[in-house]
Amino acid sequence: MSRTDHMLRDRAQVWAGTLVGLIAFASGMAWHAHDLHGMLEVPGDGLGYYQYLPTLLGTHRFTHLPWSHPLDGDHLLSLFTCGVALLQLPWMLFGHLLAWTTGSPMDGYSAPYAVAILLGVSSYTGIATGLLVRTLGLRFPRPVALAAPLLVFAGTNLLYYATRDPLMSHAYVYFLFALLLHLVERNVEAPDPWRTAGILVTCSLAVLIRQLHVIVLLVPLLYRTQGPHALRERLGWLTMRPAITLAGALLALLPWVPQVAYWHLVTGRWLVFPYAYKGERFSHLLDPHLADVLLGVVNGWWVYTPLMALTCLWLVRMAWRREPGGRTVLAVTALVWYGYAAWWCWWLGGSFGHRGFVEIHALLALPLAWGLAQALTWRWWGRLSLLLFLALCVAANIRYTIAYDWLWSSAAWTWERLAAEWYGPL
Repeated sequence: MSRTDHMLRDRAQVWAGTLVGLIAFASGMAWHAHDLHGMLEVPGDGLGYYQYLPTLLGTHRFTHLPWSHPLDGDHLLSLFTCGVALLQLPWMLFGHLLAWTTGSPMDGYSAPYAVAILLGVSSYTGIATGLLVRTLGLRFPRPVALAAPLLVFAGTNLLYYATRDPLMSHAYVYFLFALLLHLVERNVEAPDPWRTAGILVTCSLAVLIRQLHVIVLLVPLLYRTQGPHALRERLGWLTMRPAITLAGALLALLPWVPQVAYWHLVTGRWLVFPYAYKGERFSHLLDPHLADVLLGVVNGWWVYTPLMALTCLWLVRMAWRREPGGRTVLAVTALVWYGYAAWWCWWLGGSFGHRGFVEIHALLALPLAWGLAQALTWRWWGRLSLLLFLALCVAANIRYTIAYDWLWSSAAWTWERLAAEWYGPL
């Protein structure tokens, strides 16, 4: 690649990331402008992830976090880990500065903190977009490398969780998965011990946020490998510079220190599965709701994100043709699909378009880019049909993002009500 091509790729990365970040921040501010003073206190899973930070500022009573499950005795246990809070910490501190500057309550919940958190999640989403543009640009034409991440943002429920529900974990993990894909892709081309350390830290944070993300360890282990010999070479990344690897491992363990300390404080145990205290488990291991997760009217992934139905079709073709990375991404997607289909609450409660898949959209940008690159060779009518379908996917996603209500995740939601959303006012 020439120096000019490098410059154009870098410029495309910066502009795409900046554009997505600005759109996400402006959209989030527009949506929450009326409730900035209460946005961070709304009861729900988002508060569960964030609550560690205002407690650190205020009461310091970590045994009585506001969104927690009561245990026997006087303690309450948060079912949500502190991983998202660690990613939010720099932005919360910025909000603390804003609150001090504007004379607002410095309690972690007032409007300046909400603005800072919106800025943070928008920044992570923009950076993820830029990283994907750069990563895909190593393998695909520049227009394709640009189009795929932009389509993921505008045409999937990532848009919702980067704007309307910014306290949830999904946009943050989307950033981590985009970073992981970038580090692994670069390491495949030219192994570097510092990138390996980054991979360890990124995987650790992702697993801390949600333990099901342990599946993503398949990416650094198997991505673009061919046979046992290649796998041994992949494990060899860890022994290139043992001192750097050790430093990376220690940094990877560091985010777990406050988490295990919290678990021990509340339960007396260093390692726990918090959901078990509430009786939540994988109760459908033998009868998973595979079809419902994809095609159900309640939060069906492909129903509300049809772009991913096409992407999964391209992913299967990519894996069948043994295109680099296709089989690994297919394995991760299939395991995530089964994992959520086997969970007791397979629809994930109040969830727009099955939020459990948002983070792996970063990995699915690869088959999306591969399919778009294939489409460049189609006849004009094929390219036009694809363009119309993609435009429809984006239009549907934007409309759904604006119209979504918790009723959509209830048993009362029907296909007739969903169809009516296209004809009623927003």
